[in-house]
Amino acid sequence: MAKEIVTINVGEGGINFGNTVWRQYNVEHDINQYGIQQTQREDNTFLNFYNETESGKYIPRTLMIDTDPDTINRLKASNHSKLYHNEYLISEKEDAANLYTRGHYSVGKALIDEIVNTLRNMVEAFDNLDGFIINHAIGGGTGSGLTTLMLERLAVDYRKKCKIGFPIYPFYTNHLRSNCVIEPYNSLLTTHQLLDHNEISIVFDNNKIYDLCKNKLNIDLPSYHDMNLLMAKIESSFTSPLRLKYEEDMTGGINCYDNEEIHLNGYQTILVPFPRLHFMIPALAPLFDNNYDNIHLLYAGNKGKILIDGFVRMYRHNNYLMDSVQNFESPLYEDLMNLIYKSCGNYKTIMEIIDDTLTVDHFMIDIDDFDYEEDKYMGIVLNSHGFTDAKEINSAICAYKHHKACFVDWSTCTFHVSMDHRPIGILPDDTLDASLASVAMIGNNTGIWRYFQRTICHRYDKLYSQQAFTHWIRGEGMEKYEFEEARQNLEFLRKDYLDVLSEQPTDFESDDD
Repeated sequence: MAKEIVTINVGEGGINFGNTVWRQYNVEHDINQYGIQQTQREDNTFLNFYNETESGKYIPRTLMIDTDPDTINRLKASNHSKLYHNEYLISEKEDAANLYTRGHYSVGKALIDEIVNTLRNMVEAFDNLDGFIINHAIGGGTGSGLTTLMLERLAVDYRKKCKIGFPIYPFYTNHLRSNCVIEPYNSLLTTHQLLDHNEISIVFDNNKIYDLCKNKLNIDLPSYHDMNLLMAKIESSFTSPLRLKYEEDMTGGINCYDNEEIHLNGYQTILVPFPRLHFMIPALAPLFDNNYDNIHLLYAGNKGKILIDGFVRMYRHNNYLMDSVQNFESPLYEDLMNLIYKSCGNYKTIMEIIDDTLTVDHFMIDIDDFDYEEDKYMGIVLNSHGFTDAKEINSAICAYKHHKACFVDWSTCTFHVSMDHRPIGILPDDTLDASLASVAMIGNNTGIWRYFQRTICHRYDKLYSQQAFTHWIRGEGMEKYEFEEARQNLEFLRKDYLDVLSEQPTDFESDDD
């Protein structure tokens, strides 16, 4: 039975990111910008994310929400306006002015009933709701304040349903794009709420995504669009076991345990040993820019048939044209693929790819002081795509799990691997080059507290110590004690992560003593 999943995109950043994610899904399912599937396939697992109309059109199960009507109007005027249902595009008449409190207490509060009613009408048509995926940027007022208000309502109306968030944290260095001085307030207040209302939060850091686009993909001045394209690969990989039916002979897949299909709460069981420690570090490898000779891959059926078109650089000074290779099931198939793989300019072995995903340079959050021995994992999911081999993956895991991926002493489960022989889809405007093999990593590591401490708490403390700009926030209905409560909660989170590493729990000084 299909288990429907609703994706909710909140705020301008969340909507732009969410739209890129749906473009990514469409490429992987061969659905055009009008919602028409170009090639009919037997696998209908993707209907977990799409609703099929009587006319054969596939409409994303998604809400696009913003207090600013301009964002929704731009989406309606875009090339993908026909993809979405107008009823699921929700906006107010004024924006939240980058204030968490306007999104949570005033402007957002006027919009929340419409959101809840629209969502209820959508869910009533489902057979079996699995949960929610929430995309939002927490630097602005809507993506922070309205998102947390909505999560509070979801916690009441859909208490037992899994809620997985992809929060995008703002720039924190002055020389980059940050133009909102109260982002530290928005970030800390939102993180405080996410602790209680999200089951999993896969954290993106604008600062690090920008650096990856610039240094790995060789983009001189990365735009938000470039950054969204890269982040969309992570969400696509994360949801691929939920959208794609994997081959019967594949081993080691998350959704192949006991031949049962994985659901959203399956990730929660794998990655989250304690409810509060649910903030994940994402990574993707390899990261090659598209200046290389491309290998265009198209999955063409249920038996691993692969169509290869275009020029492949077989040797440094010689180009060979392979018109097509279809249904190539002879013993030479693996040798041929290895030859192509090793001859193209962007070749990396599976061992090297997994090594990259566990390297701080490929993390999508900035943890410069990450320590491979002291910062330990509580769980790792590896989603591999393309031409990968289970034996090579197992060899790589055995090689790295004791020094580059150290786990807490009490952990009995370490790596969980999902394998899909279809490569990650590449969009026409992608700066990331196609790769015959790629791996996305989602890791729950104690080192993330270093990121929160440096980029959120430290910046918040500097502002709040002077009571700077707090009058704007309190003017929208927030009390002073809520600042202190949120800051204390982040300090408790730091101690929670440290407790995982120590044999004895940290003693807290009770306010009642």
